[in-house]
Amino acid sequence: EKYDPYSYTDSNGREIDLHGYWGLVEVQYCTVAGLTESHAVEPETFMEFCEKGICQVYKSMPYGGKQMISKCHYEKARGGIRFFTEEEYENNKYLSEDDSRYERGTTYYFKVVDGQTISSKESISEGSYIVNIFSRF
Repeated sequence: EKYDPYSYTDSNGREIDLHGYWGLVEVQYCTVAGLTESHAVEPETFMEFCEKGICQVYKSMPYGGKQMISKCHYEKARGGIRFFTEEEYENNKYLSEDDSRYERGTTYYFKVVDGQTISSKESISEGSYIVNIFSRF
């Protein structure tokens, strides 16, 4: 089976094509008791998953275009995507994950909501968390 850089499967086995621009459109504040607040967000930055494990981040410009502001590298794993800065990627290039000098990057565990939407959950404190909702543009 050919490797598809855009195919992502979450921990529930739901699959999505990551191709395209993704922007944050909603933030939900939750506690153990449930959803407490939800705010719609107008995306100011977008991430684009590219071939060869590269992710580019763009900023919306006042005239309507987009400007690339950063680039990072990513690896997919079931249920998560690990992002590495350029520096982390360069450091890890010739190291194994068992090497103490290997930098772990930052992992986000995205859930597939539907064919155009993914979400990730971040803990704020014990018993409360934020759910970030991203849509394809």
